[in-house]
Amino acid sequence: ITRRTCQSRVAALYFRNIRLSFNSRMTMSNDSRAAEVTRGSFQMPPRGQEPGYEVTFLRCGGGTTNDPSSPSETDGVTEIVLLHGQRYQKENWADSSVLSALCAAGGVTAIALDLNIMITAVRLGDAFDAMAKEGVLSGKPITLVTPSASGKAMIGLGWLSKTSPPDSAPSQLLKRIVHKWVPVACHTVGLATEDSFLTAYKDIGIPILAVRGDGDEMVGRESTDRLVRVAGAKELVVKGGHACYLDRPQEFAKHVLEFATA
Repeated sequence: ITRRTCQSRVAALYFRNIRLSFNSRMTMSNDSRAAEVTRGSFQMPPRGQEPGYEVTFLRCGGGTTNDPSSPSETDGVTEIVLLHGQRYQKENWADSSVLSALCAAGGVTAIALDLNIMITAVRLGDAFDAMAKEGVLSGKPITLVTPSASGKAMIGLGWLSKTSPPDSAPSQLLKRIVHKWVPVACHTVGLATEDSFLTAYKDIGIPILAVRGDGDEMVGRESTDRLVRVAGAKELVVKGGHACYLDRPQEFAKHVLEFATA
């Protein structure tokens, strides 16, 4: 090997290492930016006697089709919306690191909302449309994560799907806004007085991942067992109690991410 050949190989190796280092820094930067949690709000429109009001949220991940700075970022992006139970708030998703864990790998937009647990299916649809209008969501069907009492509206969506006139707006609401559903120890499943309100998900082809903690032997087990039996849900049992997503946040985020992006 001549001296010139050796020098050429050393130079090539040097520039290759620079390129790899640059690409590594870019990847780390992109992952960090994707996992960054930001705050925002949208305006819930009035309906009937109920006035409009502001809804706040926490968000991480890519842009939306209404974001002029990145109009193509929703191509192939999975959108996950997380509600919360009666004793919790949207900040729990961020403080537990679930929110950032969902977005860390890129390709996901995750949004944690403060919505009243008693919100109806129709008002959940209003929230979805408002977020799409204001560029928070793309307007495509989303994956919804509903711990405990926050699943009430999901039962209502099934009820509308089965009891409204075919092809009417209410009957199509479930299909229009929900891509996948992740109920977590969702005791409001008991509000479904007819199994058909749950089989609506299976009939439309909406997958369900029913999650509970291994220590939640009453509420969690009962609701999960019914969803598996009636709606064809896949069961996931993780270590923890009723709020198992806070007991094992990384494990929970991993499984939700795998389910939502499959």
